[in-house]
Amino acid sequence: MKIEILPELWLGDKDTVRDTYFLQDKNIKCIINCTKHINFNTGYTECNNIRIDINNEPSYSENIKLLTKLNDITELMHKYLISNKSILIFCDTGKRCATSIIIAYLMRYGKIELSKCISCIELKCMNHFDPSYFMALEHYEKNLRILYK
Repeated sequence: MKIEILPELWLGDKDTVRDTYFLQDKNIKCIINCTKHINFNTGYTECNNIRIDINNEPSYSENIKLLTKLNDITELMHKYLISNKSILIFCDTGKRCATSIIIAYLMRYGKIELSKCISCIELKCMNHFDPSYFMALEHYEKNLRILYK
């Protein structure tokens, strides 16, 4: 699964990171790995590899862990994207943590409300969003509202 959500912002699953041709073809400069166990592609060294240490089976504590990382990771994403550098964000299926991080980015830098972000992702990815990290996204949206008032 390889879906371009925004220009140069790619969503993928565990197989995407193994596709060296794709990574080279799309000139990926940052890979954000939202798993504890999937390795980075050792055959592709043209990028910055970042691991978001999140469990595949989310819980309340994993939602909190993700919430505490959203500001830093969305800021990093923004730095790459405004410099026209491509990013791949992936998790096991591409439906949970990776998608949630992209939604957080859209809320923060697109100033789009959570429900509209989810609708956009579902349209783009054909009902692709798994709401496992919805609590983290709701809290993040509340934090952004306070920040932007």
